[in-house]
Amino acid sequence: MRKTSSLFVIAMAAVIAFGNKTSAFAAEENRVYDAIDQYLQKEANEAHLPGMSVVIVDKDNVLFSNTYGDCNSVDAPFIIGSNSKSFTAAAIMQLVEQDKIDLDVPIAKYLPKSSEGDKITIKQLLNHTSGIRTYDTLDNYKVSTNQGTYEYANANYGLLGQIIETVSEVSYCDYVKTHIFDPLKMKHTFTSLNEAKRNGLIAGYRNYFGSMIPEELPYPEESSKGWISIPAGYIISSASDMGKYLQFYMNGGEGILQPESIHAMFYDDVKVSEDRSYGYGWGLMDNYPEPVVSHGGLVENYITHMFILPESGIAGVILINNNDYLVANEMTGTILYGVLAMLFGDEPTYINESSYMMKHLVLDGLYLVIVLLCIMPLLLFGKWKKRLNSRNKAKFILGFALFHIMLPTLLLFVPKILGTPMCVVEAFVPDFYYVLVGSAFVAYGTGILKILCLSRK
Repeated sequence: MRKTSSLFVIAMAAVIAFGNKTSAFAAEENRVYDAIDQYLQKEANEAHLPGMSVVIVDKDNVLFSNTYGDCNSVDAPFIIGSNSKSFTAAAIMQLVEQDKIDLDVPIAKYLPKSSEGDKITIKQLLNHTSGIRTYDTLDNYKVSTNQGTYEYANANYGLLGQIIETVSEVSYCDYVKTHIFDPLKMKHTFTSLNEAKRNGLIAGYRNYFGSMIPEELPYPEESSKGWISIPAGYIISSASDMGKYLQFYMNGGEGILQPESIHAMFYDDVKVSEDRSYGYGWGLMDNYPEPVVSHGGLVENYITHMFILPESGIAGVILINNNDYLVANEMTGTILYGVLAMLFGDEPTYINESSYMMKHLVLDGLYLVIVLLCIMPLLLFGKWKKRLNSRNKAKFILGFALFHIMLPTLLLFVPKILGTPMCVVEAFVPDFYYVLVGSAFVAYGTGILKILCLSRK
């Protein structure tokens, strides 16, 4: 009897000790997520984000979820940008498992009419080593001499979307809904802007001179042939649904995809930089205590981040409803890295309180200089006419060439000098676009006025 009592006491002590330890762990975890919540609240304000939705999960549970700004539900859909690429890669790997696709054969096997399809493999499309350039479109892409090295290009995933349609004999949108969205019960995920709007799509914002303006932009058709396409960047989803999607990876594919396929998506990669590489629709960062599998997304009026910590068994998504390409977008990266630091038990990096305002003041000052340089000749047109007869001919020709030919032409070539098409500048940095084009128009127009004035003398 005494022996039995002793065993009972030991057992109870063990239960109490385990319970205390579990409670202590839970309390510590709560403190971490409370700190993350406070961090996100502060940093969202510093970056002037209109709205943000955040979910962090493990393989079975939602560990943290909250919304900020004008977002009032984690079920609110956002356009997730290039995070769409992992869905496309997952669809490709499903078809690989069914022996309908071979990653190492030329895409001409599946797209006989594709340009240079005999030179590009599906695997090269997946990890952006096809030789297709960043701003090539599905209409004009060509294989460059850099084939085999990493160069991020949306056209790669546009082509993968076409291959999925050819092999499955259904549209890309129907395929991902049937084979990914529905099995994972992603009820707030869409490939139709109108359907997403009917289900609470949060308004997207673009930045104009430091102010966030709500703006709806054209959504790509199912069979887009341009620079952007649904398979490359226009799936629409909510933070709650993206949490389910991330759990799908941490649970070994949940019967939708084999663990070996997920491993290939993460780790069959190519080098991007010293501490970064790219697999199939996922990137890998090696500058943390453990590898971080991640991807970002950006469209004209939304920006998103997602990550998986395979060793810790934690994943998260950050959805934001604005694009402030030259200022706040970098700050959202700081927010992502801050959350990761806190999950690893480190101190996060904070956005400087005056950074947003100061950076936009500098940009707006630059824009003002450009505008003034181009508009001053028009404002001084009356004085120019009065001094026309007394003006030195050489000075006149030099001034005309400088302000009405060279300057406006240079402004229109700025995007090309920076390696970016003007249409991309218009989509992602609209205020800069209007400053360049408007100023050039005024400068050219004033030059034409001066020529007309001279012709009447």
